[in-house]
Amino acid sequence: MGLEILILLLAAWAAKHWGRSPPRGNGRAPQPRPGRTPGRRPPTIKPVPVPTAPKPSPVPVPAPAQAQKNQATPPPWPQAMPVGLPAWPAGWTPAQPPPPAVVTRAWQLLPSLWAKGVGTKATEQTGGSWYTYVAAWMNPAKTTKGVVAYKPKEGIVPAVRAPVVRA
Repeated sequence: MGLEILILLLAAWAAKHWGRSPPRGNGRAPQPRPGRTPGRRPPTIKPVPVPTAPKPSPVPVPAPAQAQKNQATPPPWPQAMPVGLPAWPAGWTPAQPPPPAVVTRAWQLLPSLWAKGVGTKATEQTGGSWYTYVAAWMNPAKTTKGVVAYKPKEGIVPAVRAPVVRA
């Protein structure tokens, strides 16, 4: 009798693992387990992308209000340089803090000065005073381009040159 039970157990095990099982139950189709609906999988958890910090732009982007003002202000006409402006860079100091008109003009000059590279300068009268705008890197890594405005040192007042009229 022990050998017959062993053979039956071996046959049941082989049928289960090799796909030939004897019919079980009442002959009806198998029913889903309680708590599950047929044909539906449990919801999967999808990973949410983690927002990363944007890469810094090599050219700074002005705020929307500043960008509109930059486009609305026309570039000045070519100006005659006054006689008494000091030599560069000894007679100039950074404009700290720069007036709003100087900030706007620096944004306007950013593309044209950087088209020629770092160190390019332009001297203009802005808001009634003379400023020299210089293309410079704004960080030690040299990834952010900018324009620095310089004004003549205190006590230096340039004389205005009369325009030359040719007939």
